[in-house]
Amino acid sequence: QSRGYDVEKGVSEIYKPHKNSMFELAKELAPKESSTIDIIVNATLMLKQEAFQNGQTVVYKWGDGGILKPLIQSTREDLLFGYMYRKNILDRVVCSVKDCFSGGFAFGYPVFAVNGSKTDLCFNRRESGAAKTKAYIFSIESMVERIRHLEEQIKGKLKAFDFPFQVTYEDLTDFEYTDEECVEYFFECMDQNVEYLCCQQLDF
Repeated sequence: QSRGYDVEKGVSEIYKPHKNSMFELAKELAPKESSTIDIIVNATLMLKQEAFQNGQTVVYKWGDGGILKPLIQSTREDLLFGYMYRKNILDRVVCSVKDCFSGGFAFGYPVFAVNGSKTDLCFNRRESGAAKTKAYIFSIESMVERIRHLEEQIKGKLKAFDFPFQVTYEDLTDFEYTDEECVEYFFECMDQNVEYLCCQQLDF
């Protein structure tokens, strides 16, 4: 339950066939000439319809890969979209190193915070009890190049996609880190959350 709504927990990355539980069925029902993107779009709509029949609202975190635009174009009348991105790009690239994502290999690798030795914890660093890790950067130039690339990438996506609402991760979560001396900042952040939910046409 979330604000009175029966919300089905979504699975991340349902744009990947092996993570979309409706993909195989959608593939069976699809015309022979259908592309993988066509099938994923239909499988996503089938997931939404299943949740609707169960009286649920389903929320999915969707990556901004190449399939996002055709999904929006094909399902704008059936699915609601909001776009959230991280404006702290430095933090984002450091995370890519600590998580061992491909974008970070060119300029760094993860190390244990306690002694600086290399680690392969990667994404598992998030597990409870895992040792704290940091990012060792061996090429500042490559990291700066990556930051500039991501800056341009974000600008392009904000321009290309006609989202009803766009917000940064930081604006949605700042209320978790403000103190009593920043009450006005707290309300600014809550306004962003309310506006984001309103764009999803939810009544609360």
